[in-house]
Amino acid sequence: MGRNILRRSALIFLLAAGFHIQQGFSESGPFTPKQNIGNNTSSFNRPYQPVRQNQSTVKAWSVDVESTIGLRPEFTFWFDKWNTDNGRKKISISLERFFEFRKPVYRIIRESGLPWELAAIPIVESNWRINAVSSSGAAGPWQFLESSARGRHLVIDAWRDERRDVWRSTEAAMSELAFYNRLFSDWLLAAASYNAGPTRISRLREESGLSSYWELLDAGLLPPETRNYVPQIIAVAYITSHAGRLGLPVNWEAPTTWVQIPLDRSIHVQKMIDALGMNEELVKAAYQGLHHPFTPPPSLPYSLKVPEKDAEDTRKWLESLEQDNAPERFWRYTVQSGDTLSEIARNNGISLSDLLSYNNHVSNGVLRIGERLYLPGNEIKPEGADDDVLPVWGGRYHVVTGDTFWSIARSYGIRPEKLAEANHRPLTGILLAGSVLHVPGKEEEL
Repeated sequence: MGRNILRRSALIFLLAAGFHIQQGFSESGPFTPKQNIGNNTSSFNRPYQPVRQNQSTVKAWSVDVESTIGLRPEFTFWFDKWNTDNGRKKISISLERFFEFRKPVYRIIRESGLPWELAAIPIVESNWRINAVSSSGAAGPWQFLESSARGRHLVIDAWRDERRDVWRSTEAAMSELAFYNRLFSDWLLAAASYNAGPTRISRLREESGLSSYWELLDAGLLPPETRNYVPQIIAVAYITSHAGRLGLPVNWEAPTTWVQIPLDRSIHVQKMIDALGMNEELVKAAYQGLHHPFTPPPSLPYSLKVPEKDAEDTRKWLESLEQDNAPERFWRYTVQSGDTLSEIARNNGISLSDLLSYNNHVSNGVLRIGERLYLPGNEIKPEGADDDVLPVWGGRYHVVTGDTFWSIARSYGIRPEKLAEANHRPLTGILLAGSVLHVPGKEEEL
């Protein structure tokens, strides 16, 4: 009880002193004020696009902490909860994970014309863990479900899951939140919609005749999770804005400036890191969205993300790969009965160690019939490699009693193996009635 009184005293002191929340979450230091930024007018189904410079400005929603929001019991409850030793520890760990990606994340938020506090959402959603996966299957720092990710033009295929790509997932989140704000003209309802979905929020407003987040909350109409969600975001944003004053460690170093380099070939990420002496932990964090140790085929658009200080060396290294006729792409090979790793490596003119480095999913060097391996090569398909086709995602199918991969695939004119692969399930797996499958469209040769 005594600690709660002290924490509330600290909050009241901060509010009375007029320490504005805009001071936090900056790119270069913890207390650099942010500029007001403009509204995004991109449509719901359109990919992320930067905002025009001449659009109207938007104030940070949490400036009202010094007036109305700071008096709300929901805010003080979550302020007290996060402003504990355990809560501050979670925030500190989250900010440490976020630190090296501050510049690209804030650039995307700024270009989208959105309030800077939205950078607090991944702290509440995932503790800023890029590889976070929820019990419902939501993934990445912004916790997208597959269905909503695809609706936001995030790619989820055999090569990558852009929900775990900091750049692409942040762009998708800003696109979604901008749409919700245009729908409701209320940033708090936009954040609530990110949690509960816009359809539910729209229905609540229509049925009740109430328009604002606080009105819906006071009427007890919001779902319990959503009722707590928005005050948490505001409380976390407020605490991070006053990190030093509230006992959180402050990192005054400059975060990494990242450069994106478009690729016209596949490259092995670890080999790039080793060749250029990059910071392995830092650079690997930028490639958590890849399913494999290498980038997608050159026919699929992809850009390297490297620290600015390594950008020139990276470009020279890429040029040297062209001069040395290094592999330009990777082909898929399906393991057959009698195959061994050494035989596959020998038949394709690569070393066993290289083959293993391209296939880090192989456990203890043991192959399973039907398992997929990836072989380095050029445009000429290696002997025994599969035709290089990837599914173009189609629709969704709700499983009913008696369904099998074979019966569903037959009705859609696709191979059952592709349907199973598209859903990351074994071909012989049992399908539960009511579950949802993603159905790939006709296969296209890359």
